[in-house]
Amino acid sequence: MLPGTSPPPLRLDRALDALTDAFRGMTARADEVQCDCHWGSAEELALLKTPGALLDPDLLRRAWDAPDWGDHGAVLRRILPQFARALVRGEVKPASGMYEVGRSFARGHWQRWPAQQSPAVREFLHAWWAHSLLDPVPAVPVHELLALCAEAAGTAAPWLAVWESVRGEVSDRHLAEAAAAWEYGLLGDQLPWDSWDDEDESGLRGELSAWLVRHVPERLRTREGCETLLHRVRLIGLAGPDRWEDPHWPGIGTEPAAVRRAASPKRRNPCVARRMIARLNRSAKSVHRRGTWVHQRVRARHLHHPRRPTPRRRHRAPSLRAGPGGSGASPSRWSASW
Repeated sequence: MLPGTSPPPLRLDRALDALTDAFRGMTARADEVQCDCHWGSAEELALLKTPGALLDPDLLRRAWDAPDWGDHGAVLRRILPQFARALVRGEVKPASGMYEVGRSFARGHWQRWPAQQSPAVREFLHAWWAHSLLDPVPAVPVHELLALCAEAAGTAAPWLAVWESVRGEVSDRHLAEAAAAWEYGLLGDQLPWDSWDDEDESGLRGELSAWLVRHVPERLRTREGCETLLHRVRLIGLAGPDRWEDPHWPGIGTEPAAVRRAASPKRRNPCVARRMIARLNRSAKSVHRRGTWVHQRVRARHLHHPRRPTPRRRHRAPSLRAGPGGSGASPSRWSASW
């Protein structure tokens, strides 16, 4: 616990009360609209324009998750007192991960809100984070909560700085679980969750990778069962052939033959090697379809036999003799069908 701060449970309770006070009486805009066939009914939309009305869990989810509000910030301010308490209790279950909640905060541009509102949100996130680091069984796993906070704030630095200062068995166990959850994506030079912006992803990934490489070995070196994890974290700090030619690289011996040939001493082709490494590192793709992120894992072995597009069949125009009328049949109505 940092000097001058309240104990995490008491601090979190105070932050939730301050959030309720700051956003009491808020409503969505009077002219806010939504699709009544895909989002919900006009009666449900009217509840968002009614201050203090309690929302059922499904309506609450559709309120924070919808990406197409005219004023997302106003909707978020309306639901925040109830939404924040549902988050802390672990009642919010996004389809892909808690980073979706962080995106919702980011879409609302909460850091630009007026005085007393923006600081209340910031204190809530920091209090929840500090509480979870010391909770042996947090309602939201710490690595999921970090993704939420990083997406909401656009940076992982302040949350990692707090984690660095919190030491102990519980915090180190959360660190081991987080490193195990993140190492797959980071070894592929990708953020372990889907960031909305590519530039933000690169910055967040750099912050997270550098912090893990710097702090995990020190804190987990004596922890039982972390030997393999420590090697994976060490590999995150390497790049290119230094990473995947290392004896502890998890895919050693399984790279496509073209990569091994390009990197061999007898036949080294740096350009081919770089291209193949880039293809391997893009093995986890994300597709955004109708507001839902669908994860597609592409195995490296697929690079042995990449799928070729099926050539379009070229149809020949039918002969005049092929018409139902035999020789002399008019081709006009047949050519239209081809």
